[in-house]
Amino acid sequence: MSTQRAVLTGSDLDGFEQQGFIASVQFLQPAQSRRFADQFDELVAREGIDLSAPGYRLNDRHLDQQFIWDVATDPALLDVIAAIAGPDLVLLGSRFICKPPHSALEVPWHRDVTFAGLDPAEQVNVWLAVDDVDTDNGCLRALPKAGAQRAATLAHDPADLREGNLVDQSLTLDDEERAALVALPLAAGHMVVFDGELVHGSESNSSARRRCGLALRYIGGGTKLLNEGQWAAVCVRGEVDDQGGRVVSREGARSFAYRAIDKFGRPE
Repeated sequence: MSTQRAVLTGSDLDGFEQQGFIASVQFLQPAQSRRFADQFDELVAREGIDLSAPGYRLNDRHLDQQFIWDVATDPALLDVIAAIAGPDLVLLGSRFICKPPHSALEVPWHRDVTFAGLDPAEQVNVWLAVDDVDTDNGCLRALPKAGAQRAATLAHDPADLREGNLVDQSLTLDDEERAALVALPLAAGHMVVFDGELVHGSESNSSARRRCGLALRYIGGGTKLLNEGQWAAVCVRGEVDDQGGRVVSREGARSFAYRAIDKFGRPE
């Protein structure tokens, strides 16, 4: 795949360190972006996936869908992650997050790394826009690090997936924190790169347009996986220790024995 060379500048890296995210990086060229969206639509149609149901089958499909794997392991994307996390990289997981038109589905405010079972608790995330996303159709919103001192100390509360939430934990932000949230609109084929500690989420889609993105989670090669069976983790660049079988090949990950992890990151 010949993608847009998404080279980060020193200013980008400073922004990531200070605010916890890089707002918009072009990754896919327009024709590639349209093809990626078409391939996603073909997958949904082929498997009869109901995008209005929070539990749809779109987690870790990079393991069995080559078009997703090609994006998640593209050298241009991995160059971006390596500039933050270092030369040896592990892909923890992937997930398409979709909100159909006029959908009440929301992503409650949360921090990803809290439940990731990592030591150190460091993770770099990508949110790649499959569709154009903006405030009307429920784009990603983030609380910059500068405004997150209180929220960074909060414990998550359970969030009920039956109530239209797309993740099962949430943080309660106060009025000042809500006012400090930054909307992160993206054109299709562009991505947000953000720290796993970043408080983020998104509101419902009030528009007549779908809102879809691919979320990817990466860690550096020195990070330890604490919960056996939580992630079908695959080394995607460099060399890393297999951690006693917790980091596997892509082929091995396809038959990975996941273990149930409750909403607070503990084996059930």
